[in-house]
Amino acid sequence: MNRFVKTVRAIEDWVPGLLILTSLSLLFYGVVLRYIFHASSTWQNEAAGYFVVWGAMIGASTTLRDNKHIRVDILYDYIPKRFQKWIDVFANLVSFGFFLFIFYYGTQLVAARFATGEDSLDGFPLWIAYLVLPLTGILMMIRMLIRMFHLFTTGTESGERTS
Repeated sequence: MNRFVKTVRAIEDWVPGLLILTSLSLLFYGVVLRYIFHASSTWQNEAAGYFVVWGAMIGASTTLRDNKHIRVDILYDYIPKRFQKWIDVFANLVSFGFFLFIFYYGTQLVAARFATGEDSLDGFPLWIAYLVLPLTGILMMIRMLIRMFHLFTTGTESGERTS
């Protein structure tokens, strides 16, 4: 199990960066093609956009895992510890509901695009582009369940609170 967790963690750490790097490479290719070879192409702009979105969405799961999302804790730090736990529970439940929403409606969107066979202007199947929504929703829900487990077993969330 430990090896599986390390593998998933490595994938979460490397995939977003590789997607962003691929996006930058595609954009550089487009610039070179346009300004050096005086040729134009649009597919790399579209693909770069998809790679950035996928990288950011998968990266959000990594950020949640490491507890690095922005939070406003100006009042939270002054609340007694016993109440902080219940505020954390509430915040995690609301977040879980939001991620469930993303998963459910993302799945509906992917199914609709798959059923209609809708493509982008460059011929890329849109259901593949939108697949990041249910994927991110499930990744984030798993992360929220892990946080809730840690909250109830150790009294703290899985990551360390950073200001």
